[in-house]
Amino acid sequence: DQSIPVTLGGTPIGGVWSGSHVTSVGVFTPNGVGTFILTYTYTDGNGCVNTDDITATVVPPSAAIAGADLEVCIDTGTIILTGSNSPSNGLSGTGFWSGNGITSGGQYTVSTVGVYTFTYSYGSGTCLTTDSMDLTVHDLPVVDAGLDVSFCIDDTIQLLTGSPLGGVWSGSGVNSGGDFDPSSVSPGTYTLTYTYTDGNSCINSDTRDITVNGLPVVDAGSDITECDQSIPVTLGGTPIGGVWSGSHVTSVGVFTPNGVGTFILTYTYTDGNGCVNTDDITATVVPPSAAIAGADLEVCIDTGTIILTGSNSPSNGLSGTGFWSGNGITSGGQYTVSTVGVYTFTYSYGSGTCLTTDSMDLTVHDLPVVDAGLDVSFCIDDTIQLLTGSPLGGVWSGSGVNSGGDFD
Repeated sequence: DQSIPVTLGGTPIGGVWSGSHVTSVGVFTPNGVGTFILTYTYTDGNGCVNTDDITATVVPPSAAIAGADLEVCIDTGTIILTGSNSPSNGLSGTGFWSGNGITSGGQYTVSTVGVYTFTYSYGSGTCLTTDSMDLTVHDLPVVDAGLDVSFCIDDTIQLLTGSPLGGVWSGSGVNSGGDFDPSSVSPGTYTLTYTYTDGNSCINSDTRDITVNGLPVVDAGSDITECDQSIPVTLGGTPIGGVWSGSHVTSVGVFTPNGVGTFILTYTYTDGNGCVNTDDITATVVPPSAAIAGADLEVCIDTGTIILTGSNSPSNGLSGTGFWSGNGITSGGQYTVSTVGVYTFTYSYGSGTCLTTDSMDLTVHDLPVVDAGLDVSFCIDDTIQLLTGSPLGGVWSGSGVNSGGDFD
């Protein structure tokens, strides 16, 4: 039942049609549902007339249904549109699509942003019906995950921000909200993805690289034990270029003891990535063990070789050695007397901040000038003779004489 003319046939040609909604030349235009008798009348050359009838059944058309409008994203790829028809009017029919690049079977490959109208046609002739639907193709949202960044492995949790706000993060060390914990991963470079879904349900993503740098390996060196003397000690530390801190130490690592005790000294190093690490040493400061050279000494010129012996006190628990220095003395304290005079010898004990010294004087005396007198002779029956030497106070020895000089 659609006002679409249908041209009827009839043989022999030249007859006349009659009936509802049909012209004499056989053009039938449906105009209302129902059953109509259409008659074809033919008169031959002899004036003889005959007729034949057909029944024209007019039914409601089965409406093509293209379906609801559809919205997709530019990256959808190929879609299949499916049409239908209703209500069924008992007639067989087929449907097909037409429009911007769509196949008759409804296959369409999304390629360009825009709004496209597609038509679904069902049936043919007077039963041909059509319906249209709009396909809206949306572009993907513009998503920016941000610039690549680097962190140190001991940094606090970092909040990553993508654009537009409201997306979801994924990757190693990050939760969906963008909290990235450098300490949860090993040093290295990680690609994190920021995914955003817009109001059209179109999804796009962007990535950024996060580099997690390990801490520098820092070595402050071994613990030290020093003595409480204001003698600077230069500390080492690797890598070179760090900064020292703590009691009695300068930033460049010069430690000067100033009081007995235990002190924590810290070496801090910052590498080229801005990552910081530290290492500590313990500086133990003890009282020095004092060198003791001993008492001053006096000897005679003919003494020969002497050995000076030093000591140290009190013991501070540190190992150490002592050595002598001065006019011709060996480090072990051996000295050969050769010249009259007073000589100062120094005994040194320990080293570095524990080095202590003490001195003693060695006085070398010349021998006295002694005169026993002139040679004399006596008769065997002479009385006891008193011998006198110079200087007075010496002691005599030999045959026939006592220590006081009585010679018999």
